[in-house]
Amino acid sequence: MTIRDVQRIDLSQLVPSLLANKSVIALVPAVADDPWAAQVAWEIARAAASGRRVALVDVSLEQPALDAGAPAGEGLVDAFEFGASLTHVAREQAPGLFFISVGTAPSDPHMVRQHPRWRRLSRGFASEGALLLLYVPADAVDDLAVKLDGVLVLAREGGIPDTVGDIPVLATVREGDVAPAIGVRRVHIPWRPLLLGAGGVLATGAIATLILMLLPAPAPPEPVEPEPIPPPELSARPQPALPTPPPEPTGDTLFYSVQVAAFNRLTQATARADELTAAGHPSTVTPVHLGRRASRWYRVVVGAVASSRAADSMRRALWNARLVDRGQGVILRTPLTHQISLHETEAAAEAAARGLRERGFPAYIVAGSNGASRVVFGAFESPQQAAAGDSLLAAYGLTGTLVSRIGTPR
Repeated sequence: MTIRDVQRIDLSQLVPSLLANKSVIALVPAVADDPWAAQVAWEIARAAASGRRVALVDVSLEQPALDAGAPAGEGLVDAFEFGASLTHVAREQAPGLFFISVGTAPSDPHMVRQHPRWRRLSRGFASEGALLLLYVPADAVDDLAVKLDGVLVLAREGGIPDTVGDIPVLATVREGDVAPAIGVRRVHIPWRPLLLGAGGVLATGAIATLILMLLPAPAPPEPVEPEPIPPPELSARPQPALPTPPPEPTGDTLFYSVQVAAFNRLTQATARADELTAAGHPSTVTPVHLGRRASRWYRVVVGAVASSRAADSMRRALWNARLVDRGQGVILRTPLTHQISLHETEAAAEAAARGLRERGFPAYIVAGSNGASRVVFGAFESPQQAAAGDSLLAAYGLTGTLVSRIGTPR
């Protein structure tokens, strides 16, 4: 049987149909402790959540993979071992998408993976048409006391078997058009029958209530193509105190943009942003911390517009101008930015921003309706994410104030 390979850039288009009518899916990294696989897991979850209720659960119990090394907090183990409420440990990441971290270190990982609550939870998701995504190491899949509808193997170069026991491998997700090398090491995921303890009987009414509480139905989407969002900070655990974001103002809000690329070097990201800006599409660079080791990446973000529909039009304009490959570009809701300085005139603000850009710092300006202009930096989804910009500001001897994105980008 031919292995079905899915390229990472096609996930937003293929995931909704690939996982349609599925309730419980295992996301299995081909290589343990792989930050690339963790990022792809988030992309799959966000693509699936466009129009559907989804919960992403980190079942890497011995070494959490999706928590970015954040301070300890309550999660899966606290719910299964200590009775914490699932509605308490599940944290909303986007409309319709919730994340459950590992939480407290388990005293016995096997007992957590064999907990009878898995069966009730999976049946509840099935009855409500929701999707449970389990990020599980390859050597732990056989230990899960839950019936899987399929497996997605996350492997940069493919080379994965078509089935795992009786469980179909729906696809192998890889980075790009790379043919598997001859003799590539295949992932072996053994399987054995489920071992369920006592208490595995489903209480239909109660579990339906639980799922509805855990995953409230998202607001009706605007009539545009699905809008997956790249992985946020891979953590749902408590973060250090951060400034409360200002209330969303009305009027000239600029809360949406399109991410077109991400680089691990600031110079590369800045060069790409400058290229797009010169072509008539104002762009900026936003640092984010991704992966369990919280590695810094630099997003290239185009534009600042008031609605997701306008962002979709902007993305299509990039496709038509062949500045971005068709199908690429992710719509983000980025309502926050760091304000570096405020100037009475646009000319003064542009001079200040130009000076910072010449030093290699990705500043841009936003013109206000009253004639004043602000020099700002970044386009962030949350205060936690905006904290990733603090060290970069400090490296350039700058300070920033977290504010809403309003005005007209220049």
